[in-house]
Amino acid sequence: AYDLDDDGVPELVSGWSNGKLEVRLESTGEIVYKDNLGSAVAAVDVADYRMDGKDELIVCSVNGEVKGYLPAERVADDAGLNNIGGDGAGSLMDADANEERIQSLAQTRAELLFQLQALDARVGKGASSNTSSVIPVSTRLDHRLEQNVRAGAIDLVLNCTPPAVITGAL
Repeated sequence: AYDLDDDGVPELVSGWSNGKLEVRLESTGEIVYKDNLGSAVAAVDVADYRMDGKDELIVCSVNGEVKGYLPAERVADDAGLNNIGGDGAGSLMDADANEERIQSLAQTRAELLFQLQALDARVGKGASSNTSSVIPVSTRLDHRLEQNVRAGAIDLVLNCTPPAVITGAL
């Protein structure tokens, strides 16, 4: 457990054999940060890696890769960002939120492209093989104007032979 988001509550840190590192909220299990190492995670520890008197999260892979993670607030302190808007901009947590937003937008884009392709296929198929929307040459359209006393208007009355649904008139 390590307090990566610097809210005073330690999060659950887990390393996986595929190199994935996840930091989850203890209360809900929601992922608040994730990263990938080049190989399986061999160890997860908390120690003073930078020798500045403050503990960091340290993750080691089986191939010798070592990564250190600072709490979100300390990342901002070290970068001199704490005074910019007071929100610690530039922290690991902000970068993770941006990454999740990009992934969400990419997923939405993929879904919309799939829907567009389905519509294109349906329109293309309908234009080549569907003759039910073609009006027969023998169709006759009659029209007349009738006074509508109740509405105080004149109605345009359309009649089609053979019977058909009229969806609009100009």
